[in-house]
Amino acid sequence: MSNNIRALIYDLATGEVLKMAADTPLLLSKEAGISGGWVAADEGDTDENSYMDVTTSPHSKHRKMDYTLETHPVPCTAIIEGVEYSITEPMNFAFVPGPVAVDYEIIINGGIQYLEKEFIVHENAAT
Repeated sequence: MSNNIRALIYDLATGEVLKMAADTPLLLSKEAGISGGWVAADEGDTDENSYMDVTTSPHSKHRKMDYTLETHPVPCTAIIEGVEYSITEPMNFAFVPGPVAVDYEIIINGGIQYLEKEFIVHENAAT
């Protein structure tokens, strides 16, 4: 049984993904170095919802910050019904009521520091 894990190595200052690697936690930390970090999926978890802080000694593992649609990360990308929108400042999502009630699928992607989240927003029909 291998102790290797899949991970993204990224720059701690900018969040830029430098490369994908598969190795042991110790070797991933060495490869990331003091100015880098890595994110990895926990066993059986495909959301890559934790990151290793290699600036601490010993290295500590943290869960990424969670968020709601009202407190989305900035900048981020919002994908609404398959159309991408670049979000560069905090905003409220509002939809004009139509003739029938609609559920809008909104996916927020804030980069590797945040979980990619899917929200379903229900808009009632106009009365």
